[in-house]
Amino acid sequence: MTANKKQVSKKKSKPKRPAPKPRSKLNSGNPAMRIPRGRFSPDPKLTPSNLIGLVNPFSDLARGVKWPDGNGLSTMTFQTRALFTVGTFAGGTALHYYNADPFFPQLGSTNATFTLNTAWLPGNPGSLSTFAAKLRVVSSGVVIRCIAPALSAQGSVVVTRQSQAAPLGSAVSPGGLSGTDVTVYPISAGLEIAFLFKSLSAASRDMAAPSTNVVQTIGLAWDVVKIEIIGGPGSSSMLSVEHVVNCEFSLPDSQESLTQLSPTSAPFSRGLCDLSDTVTGSLTRAATTTLASFASMAAKKAAAAIGSYFGGPAGGAAAYSLTDRMLALTVD
Repeated sequence: MTANKKQVSKKKSKPKRPAPKPRSKLNSGNPAMRIPRGRFSPDPKLTPSNLIGLVNPFSDLARGVKWPDGNGLSTMTFQTRALFTVGTFAGGTALHYYNADPFFPQLGSTNATFTLNTAWLPGNPGSLSTFAAKLRVVSSGVVIRCIAPALSAQGSVVVTRQSQAAPLGSAVSPGGLSGTDVTVYPISAGLEIAFLFKSLSAASRDMAAPSTNVVQTIGLAWDVVKIEIIGGPGSSSMLSVEHVVNCEFSLPDSQESLTQLSPTSAPFSRGLCDLSDTVTGSLTRAATTTLASFASMAAKKAAAAIGSYFGGPAGGAAAYSLTDRMLALTVD
């Protein structure tokens, strides 16, 4: 052997790297688009179905929903539905107010000069009249439908959102178009309009004693809708108004035995509270045609709000992933 014989060095074999785990669609591509998993679902209650249950009172998901402020009270839920008819006077006009109160939601006029009644008319509170010591509205709205025959469906209906109704017994000027939102629809067979009541202040989330026909305690914290018919046929039933309220109530002391059955309030969810106000606040129009279009609009607004809540490109990706599921939700 020669001295300069090359010695073969034994190289250590490197361990094989494990195959990379497949990335989800939301976390693939540009790192800036990746959603941190902890931030993607910071609140287990912040789901599309829970948000829809708070912003769409006509959805099946709204039944049994409580306001998620975690107040610690033992409360129960109830949904009220009442049906009213809007008929015209001899001149083909009519005017009604509706609020979010489950006990006394309707205020109509007594004559063609639009002199209002001296008391609110009752709705259909059902068992709330007996078992509700205090309550609050979670969501509420009305659905306005044309019930006149096709050949008699004429004139226009003016739907106006206002902060409060005119005083009891006062005269209201006809043809008024003042209000936060004003929408005018031609009356025709098959007309359907969905209207969502909006909270005016944080007081709408406080538990309050039931209203009376002259003293509003629940409805004061919510806006009202004014429905006016112009140019319709005289002395005819033109519209039906379906009034829906999803509320949460506490039991009186006289029903102490039933308090054992009432579950605790919904756990606190800042995301649901904030996004609920964001979505309802963004629904600026007084009404939309058909329940289906209202559900679609509410779902799109909810998806956009969830995306904004997550923030940045990640929020946009999250909203995109949730849109299809939210739009698939059906209405009652």
